[in-house]
Amino acid sequence: MENLILKQDKKSGHIILNRPDKINSLTHEMIVEIDKKLIEWEKDESVTHILMYGSGTRGFCAGGDMRVYYDNRHRAVEVAKEFFPSEYDMDLRIINYPKPIVAFLDGIVMGGGVGISFGASHKIVTEKTKWAMPEVNIGFFPDVGGTFFMNEIPEEMARYISFLAKFLTGDDVLFLGFADKKVLSADLAEINKEITALESENTFLGIDNIIEKFQQPAQISYLEKNQEKIVKYFSGDSVHEIINKLKDGADSGDMWASETLKEMRKKSLLSQYVIFEQFKRGKELSIEEAFEMEVTLSLNFMDNPDFFEGLRSVLVDKNEADWMYKEPEDISKELVENFFTKKRPD
Repeated sequence: MENLILKQDKKSGHIILNRPDKINSLTHEMIVEIDKKLIEWEKDESVTHILMYGSGTRGFCAGGDMRVYYDNRHRAVEVAKEFFPSEYDMDLRIINYPKPIVAFLDGIVMGGGVGISFGASHKIVTEKTKWAMPEVNIGFFPDVGGTFFMNEIPEEMARYISFLAKFLTGDDVLFLGFADKKVLSADLAEINKEITALESENTFLGIDNIIEKFQQPAQISYLEKNQEKIVKYFSGDSVHEIINKLKDGADSGDMWASETLKEMRKKSLLSQYVIFEQFKRGKELSIEEAFEMEVTLSLNFMDNPDFFEGLRSVLVDKNEADWMYKEPEDISKELVENFFTKKRPD
């Protein structure tokens, strides 16, 4: 498959996402092939560890190839029924994988790119990492396990990152605990080479020792510097309350609140309401239950006109979206609840 390179080199399995012109975004065919190879390598004693990285210089993975939904709007539910369960099965397999998986998160890592790497035993960032859950830009929600892993960080941070589709640096990702180590991008080829040649009986320890040789100190991140403001403004019992807090802050001269509110209002308000409820419900869910809920959400978003407006805006015309739901009073509890109600058979 041209879009994907799956190979064994010594005791190392390599998963190379190979769509550099699309920042290695994932197609359904790629997901199916990766999952099949993971099953094969799990049983293969000659493979002791796996390396996962992207081709080209722009990034690890820009996420799932969402353009397919815009181009197939008339059968979006049918496409989603194939794509999302397969993607979530693969992500869950990686989370539960018994062998070490090293994910090199160099450059852009978004959405499905976070999903395919989050379960890796070793998540390595660089000075070039740009990590994001950007689904609110297209009127969608942070899936690929976001229901679960966004509940591993303070809720105010989860809301801030998700409501603004915030791009995070490697230092931000380390601060949140979503990555393990930071190295220089220029050292990745050598790290890859040394891990590929690893013959250690304790593979996990061997990988740790190699990465440690190249480890760079983390710097104070944007999230850490602004943690107090994020907690102040993004706590609360509703999206409406958060918006009002930001408005009050902006009116009192807080430029951070003013700029944050301005940016937040460009995104899908309906998505922000659904995300608020998603994270609230996710507090009580296992990772398996979280994925089950995300399947339901994913299918229900195929009926959401703001999803297709977001796709048009970001992927087709590349201009600002004209959202259907613009103000809090446009969004009822029943509208939000409807996204969580299973309407279709599996």
